[in-house]
Amino acid sequence: MHAIRQELIPPSGVSHAIALTLVPPRRAQAHARGKTLCQLVVARSSLLRVFDVVEQREMGVEEEQGVRVKVEEGEAANGESENKSTRTQTRTRLHLVREHRLHGHVTGLDSVRTLASGEDGLDRLLVSFKDAKIALLEWSDASYDLSTVSLHTYERTVQVSTAETYAHRPLLRADPSSRCAALLLPQDALAILPFVQRTGLDPDPAARERDRERDMPYLPSYVLPLAEADSSLRHILDFCFLPGFHTPTLALLLQPSQTWTGRLTHARDTTHLAILTLDPHTKTHSVIARTPGLPYDAHLLLPAPASSAFGGVVVLCGNSVLHVDPSGRVTGLAASAWHGQVSALKFPLWPLSGEEGEAAERRLEGARVSWGAEQQLLIWGAEGWVREIELVLDGRSVSSLRPGRRLGRTSPPAVVRHFGGLGELVLLGSESAQSVLLRVVRGAPRERVLAGEEIEGEDMSIEGSSDPGEGDDLADIYGESGLPSDAAGQGAATALPWLELEVCDALPGHGAVADMAFALSSRNGLGVERATPKLVCSTPAAGRGAWTIWENGLPVRVKRKLPAVAGTRGVWSLRVLRARGRGRREVEEGEREWDNLVISTDATPAPGISRTIIAAPGGVQIVSRLPTLTISAGAFFGHTCVLQVTPGTLRLLDGEGKELQVVKDSEGNKDSSPIVRACVEDPWVLVQREDGVVALYLGDAGRRRLRYKGLPSQREKTTTYAAAYIYTDWKGLMPAPAAAVEIEPASAPVNPRKRRASSLEAVEDVLKEDEERLAVEPESKRRRLRSSDEKEHEKKEMNGASRSTRHSARDKEREKERSREHSRERERSKDKDKDRRRDEKSDRKESRRRKEGTEDSRRHKDSKDGKENGSSRSHRHRDSLDRDKESKEKERGSRRHESERRKAPEEEAPSASQWLLLYNANGRLEIWWLPKMTLVFSTRLLNECRAVLDDAAASLELAEGGEEDVKVPPLQVEDVVLCPIGDDVVKLYLLVYYTEGRLAIYEATPIAQTEASGTLDYRFVKVATHFADAEQHASIRQMLPEARRLQLPSRRALIPFASETKGGISAVFQRGEEPCWIMASRQTGLRIIPYSSPIVYSFTPTSLFGSTKDFILYGEEGPVLMEFDEEPDTSRELSCTRISSTRPYTSMAVDPGTNLVAAASSLKSPFLLYDDEEQPLWVPESAAFFSPLAESSSLELISPDTWQTLDGYDFDANEFINTVKSVTLETPSSESGFKDYIAVGTSTFRGEDLAVRGATYIFEVIEVVSYPGDSLPPYRLKLLCRDEAKAPVNSICGMNGYLVSSQGFKVFVRAFEQDERLVGVAFLDAGVCVTSLTCLKNLLLIGDAKRSVSFVAFQEDPFKLVPLARDHRPTHIVDSAFLFDEGDFSILAADDEGNLRMFEFDPGLAGATHGNPLLCTTEFNGQSEHTHILAVAGRHREDPEEVPIPEAQLIFGTSDGSLGTISPVPDDALKRLQLLSGQLMRSVQHFAGLNPRAFRTVRNDHLSRPLNKGILDYDLLHAFQELDIRRQATITKQIGTDTITVLRDIRSLQDIW
Repeated sequence: MHAIRQELIPPSGVSHAIALTLVPPRRAQAHARGKTLCQLVVARSSLLRVFDVVEQREMGVEEEQGVRVKVEEGEAANGESENKSTRTQTRTRLHLVREHRLHGHVTGLDSVRTLASGEDGLDRLLVSFKDAKIALLEWSDASYDLSTVSLHTYERTVQVSTAETYAHRPLLRADPSSRCAALLLPQDALAILPFVQRTGLDPDPAARERDRERDMPYLPSYVLPLAEADSSLRHILDFCFLPGFHTPTLALLLQPSQTWTGRLTHARDTTHLAILTLDPHTKTHSVIARTPGLPYDAHLLLPAPASSAFGGVVVLCGNSVLHVDPSGRVTGLAASAWHGQVSALKFPLWPLSGEEGEAAERRLEGARVSWGAEQQLLIWGAEGWVREIELVLDGRSVSSLRPGRRLGRTSPPAVVRHFGGLGELVLLGSESAQSVLLRVVRGAPRERVLAGEEIEGEDMSIEGSSDPGEGDDLADIYGESGLPSDAAGQGAATALPWLELEVCDALPGHGAVADMAFALSSRNGLGVERATPKLVCSTPAAGRGAWTIWENGLPVRVKRKLPAVAGTRGVWSLRVLRARGRGRREVEEGEREWDNLVISTDATPAPGISRTIIAAPGGVQIVSRLPTLTISAGAFFGHTCVLQVTPGTLRLLDGEGKELQVVKDSEGNKDSSPIVRACVEDPWVLVQREDGVVALYLGDAGRRRLRYKGLPSQREKTTTYAAAYIYTDWKGLMPAPAAAVEIEPASAPVNPRKRRASSLEAVEDVLKEDEERLAVEPESKRRRLRSSDEKEHEKKEMNGASRSTRHSARDKEREKERSREHSRERERSKDKDKDRRRDEKSDRKESRRRKEGTEDSRRHKDSKDGKENGSSRSHRHRDSLDRDKESKEKERGSRRHESERRKAPEEEAPSASQWLLLYNANGRLEIWWLPKMTLVFSTRLLNECRAVLDDAAASLELAEGGEEDVKVPPLQVEDVVLCPIGDDVVKLYLLVYYTEGRLAIYEATPIAQTEASGTLDYRFVKVATHFADAEQHASIRQMLPEARRLQLPSRRALIPFASETKGGISAVFQRGEEPCWIMASRQTGLRIIPYSSPIVYSFTPTSLFGSTKDFILYGEEGPVLMEFDEEPDTSRELSCTRISSTRPYTSMAVDPGTNLVAAASSLKSPFLLYDDEEQPLWVPESAAFFSPLAESSSLELISPDTWQTLDGYDFDANEFINTVKSVTLETPSSESGFKDYIAVGTSTFRGEDLAVRGATYIFEVIEVVSYPGDSLPPYRLKLLCRDEAKAPVNSICGMNGYLVSSQGFKVFVRAFEQDERLVGVAFLDAGVCVTSLTCLKNLLLIGDAKRSVSFVAFQEDPFKLVPLARDHRPTHIVDSAFLFDEGDFSILAADDEGNLRMFEFDPGLAGATHGNPLLCTTEFNGQSEHTHILAVAGRHREDPEEVPIPEAQLIFGTSDGSLGTISPVPDDALKRLQLLSGQLMRSVQHFAGLNPRAFRTVRNDHLSRPLNKGILDYDLLHAFQELDIRRQATITKQIGTDTITVLRDIRSLQDIW
């Protein structure tokens, strides 16, 4: 059989990082309140992410200083408190730009500058991979992503092909001057990659021009065996480039002769430091300096800053910190007294101050070091502590190292990168916890005391082994230094800055998956506990513990049912503003309240029904019913009204649901087709009819009326549209177009005045300019209004004598009204000049409109006075205009005052641009800027699902697609939505849904400043695709009864919404079949998370019952009110919850009867050896010796709901737990004859002289009487049996009521007799050391640390373990499992190198395989060790009742924190997917030029061809979904199938548990 491996959760944490200037400045600011400082690239295993480092301005309450790393009490020098007076107005945040899952294992990151960097000012990215490859990447503006410049491979070199690379550390380093890069290869060799650089010393300008025109930014690379330079250069521990040298110079940390703790009396201080110079052009090299005699536990190098005066390198050892200057002088600081036991170098001892946990901070194994300032080092301990070390200078040389204070605690470090100046920003990357972005705050210098005075009573203050007089030679050469010298005397004060750490941001992460199991979590809803399966993973990290809980879909909680709401065809919850005034007094803002109005609609009974619902005590109340469907609804006129769209009308309702106006949708005097879609965005209404015609309506807020407005004139002869949408940019994500060609409606003259309308008042101005054309009232009513205006004009003309008096009174009244209006505007906005200009423009518009409205009357008067001279006629004409202007200004002022009085403060919205999206029948997407109808974006590439949508000419678009030979019909677009998605930082996304069920999501990305500016400085880049088989869903609908079919939603719809969850999120919910959430976050990008129900009829966010986090959702349970049960984590496709713990948990199991978690906690305790008289063999001489630690364990019973410990059992001091399993054993105490128990296997470490022993424990979870007021579940652990063993018990499992356990290399089968003791019934010598046991009925898989996997059967009459087959290749097996489907099964085994092997058991093949019926059919490189494999029942694709044997699905967790599944592949789809994989490997350009086949291939020297066809790679198949339709059709044609069939095959394999 065959399987597919899918990685659900990518590797977690950060193991490599680099900061560089990768992306050019953008023309449109993507982060409205921030400035991009640089880019940060991080990687872990096969995951690479690019972040923007944004200095973001925080808005809201009073600005405060960023959160600092917690500092323990008493750490401030001289008793001074932490300086909290400094405040920052900005926060540095990380914003995800791109994320890639690579076909390679990243081993290093660095940055270089090439010749092209001198032109664009950008850095290039270097990435090294595990199989000896280096990729050079640069940023591409066209694709808004990284593009590959070159790939350099060294996997076929002698050093790589003939060596064991498992224990090799492939280090990547780049020269600070970008002259070359070096990669450490096996067998002590370096791969040198030189880069072409312009030195500026070339006398010939033509030579520089030739360098500029070079296509390749690098020279031919070569391999440098270090033995050629010096035969003693071997066993490289670390190396780095030194800055400030004329040629590339390397510092090598190496061990020519290796040693260990047992040989320290014979060989210590075996580490050497060598300085090697390179000439990449001539390929020459030489060793210029060497410093021998460094401690054997040295493991890390850090070069001195380029700006420093002392130079040299810092060497970090396990028990000391050293500095080696350019002359070879060694200065150091001993972290503990153990340094004197392992090294002959004498350094001052780090003093003890009596702080809590100080002993752990003297362990420097696994620590990292970085520069906090020019003379201050930061030591990042493996357990998360941070300490400061100061370099004391004597002239230009380092005289001593002085310990500083503790700065706080962070995550366990894997990589430390500083950037933004000398240590200004520091990224602490962690592989087992969250990675933290820190800022090193340099305060005012404070007086410090040298370490020599602090050390009292210590006798290790002895100078180093190097000659102190060597520093005088440097002074003779370079002169006296101006730096302060500490040689004048001990205790002198220094002027170093006071360092503090400030937390800027954090990337979530978890550690390796130690163990996992499924648990049922009780979730209260409607008074009933609903059991929800959750995958509980134990992810310990460096002395700390954590639980990581994964759930399929976002966790929601049902609060109540709402049967009265119904709404199978749609539900809209709208916030309306209801004023509650007293008498005639003007209603103040504080007296207004928000109410909610819910409109729901159903298709049955015909022709449909719509309900208007409000909240009522104890539930909801239906205030009105309408016998028709509701197509759409939305708040209108500043949330004071509601607009409801039905198939034939547009209904305007007030805040209580009462009808105000009904507008019939028609085309002139003819009835139009029914409305099938609509979009309501105040003050616009967009309707799409059944025949494809789109109509646009506009609301007049002053008159509370709705008017018709024509669409923009088209450049193509078409009047039908497939999709249309209106987007209101409340977030300010789309700036106004800088330059645009305005196209007015076809039925209206071109308006010569062009200005931005970004609020309701500006829209009213557009209405007043062409009122006669837009009015929807009957023509007779318009004539009556015009005649009344003419009569009023004549009456005012006759009373012209008293005009001046009334004019002055009107002026005073108008000035008071304007002053009142401006005072209100100042309360809402601080930009007073903008408001004044807007009002003046409104006045001019109003006077011009009134002048045009009375043009007929003026013409009539001019015809009567036609015999008068021209001067008198002009004089009367000017007087008429003045009188008309004055009278109309008064009328406008009174009407405006009435309009202002009726508006709510929220009605006058802040500046928010509005955009119209039209997708016509010819396949063109157009974006228009409202209300001026300005075309800003147009493309024809949407129906091909291209990767990038650019505002390009049609000829360029056709030429781009003309390269393909396959003619593919374009996709039919069903819906387009433009909306913001995100949490604290939102981005703009274009969502396109196609009729075939394909969903494409594009991110609006700003163009670079170097690109030519267009009307809209954005392009749309595809970031996600999703496929749901619409044809299959349509066929299922046809089989349903008609009554049931009418209840289904008419189509899948994309519903943007906003919620106050997590402090405010903007997201999209897709209703219909296969519903899903579409969410995004600042750090993880956009995710598509499936909803748990197979169909959702309607969805809307609501605050009907007072909470802004509620939703109304109509699913399989009917209409319900729900909310997110927890703050949703949208970082991955599975929702995640992280529970921190003070103790790490190494193994766990779930008791099926009580659903409680039994976990083994790991504790560290001092290790002591005792003699026969029980006296310690060794006691520390002083507190400076920290004691060695040994692991001990305890078994805890934990509730999965509260994660509180209910009970526990402590083991002996040197006894730790290897495994915890839930087993079912035979027992006479149960009616069924079986009962669930907790079995525990342990090991007891007794020192190096005695053999390790073990034991097997049997526990039962019992129910007890709880104490009064105790809210915890009343369960406890009861020890039933303890069975001693002569070897460690590594693995346990249950089989047919018996307990199977391993003791060293033996496997025992025992029966649990009388619930008191274990009685052995069978045993088997399996191998060297058994590592895993897996059973299936009476079949047993045995994994061994050396002898691979064995297949064994257990028989009961007589009791016997019968070996059936064994894999004879020496392999260390970590875990194994059975994979079966429809009567066929395979054996899957995972080794310690991350390789997966699939075995087939067929006795008929015994002759062909030399008597071994176990045949290895597939080898697959999984890149990381699979620490645990869990078998569950899979979701079968057919009817489960017709399948006698269920399908198995394997869930695995790895050492890098990733989580995935392995599932069987049906035979009908296998051949297509295998051919598709081959085509994708050959015809698709993969990231960094990597080869997916080579990445998944396992090295096997015993076979001529790799075994790589049995397991499919889902990451490779998923790349097919991201291609455009032309590429998809080309690939599927070559394998003899079609695109839809392949997409269905891939979709059928995406099911999660």
